[in-house]
Amino acid sequence: MNLTVLKNKWLVRGYVLAVVLVVWQILGQSVNPIIFAPPAKVASTFSSLWSDGTLPSETLITLETVFAGFLISCAIGIPLGLIMGRIRLAEYTIDPYVNFIYATPLVAIIPLALIWFGPSNTATYFIITLHTAPPILINTMTGVKNTERTLVETGRAFGFGGWRLWQKVVLPSSLPFVMAGLRIGIGAALIGTMVAEIFLYNTGLGYVLVNETAMFNPAAVVAGVLIIMAMGIVFAESAKFVDRRFLSWSRGASGIG
Repeated sequence: MNLTVLKNKWLVRGYVLAVVLVVWQILGQSVNPIIFAPPAKVASTFSSLWSDGTLPSETLITLETVFAGFLISCAIGIPLGLIMGRIRLAEYTIDPYVNFIYATPLVAIIPLALIWFGPSNTATYFIITLHTAPPILINTMTGVKNTERTLVETGRAFGFGGWRLWQKVVLPSSLPFVMAGLRIGIGAALIGTMVAEIFLYNTGLGYVLVNETAMFNPAAVVAGVLIIMAMGIVFAESAKFVDRRFLSWSRGASGIG
């Protein structure tokens, strides 16, 4: 093989993918179809579920849930993070509860959500928000607290105070951390959505996974998982694009994962 080919990452990835698909197909044909499906079967099942409208409709429901939960989390996490980063009393008061929620496994919240709200949209958004808002809040607070004192003093020297100091100095300095929180948050929102859809009620791609698992249809389960994986990749790459496009000046800043 020409060594120059090995220097092209896309060609290398293409070769590796081809090998994986061939091995997958061979194994899939030699294993019980109830527990393992080859890629050809997955492709045909995916096509069937897409053409009959099952996958498009359930994917749309999942996307709507992810973005609604993410926006709710942003509306809570960013303002609270700004306040906690600037007002020490607010940090001392709220921070222990944020850490408590952040450290609690997501599945442990489901029984309470069911008791309080039943298998409803409210329960879903409750779960998503508890899982998504903390990293957004923590990164926003960290960004505010890491604003360099020299920048603040320079802003005050130019006559900035109150809201103008926030607008001209604190918020721009915090943006890299806020963006890091949003990158983590969109992934957390997808995870929270999947958990809620699987455990709370029968809608979205979570319903597809549960329903097809009960029917011992691994090809349909893999088809649903592939869509979820694709969504996660698109969210991550979109966040990276926004970061590169609008925050290229902030290289070197980091967030809290």
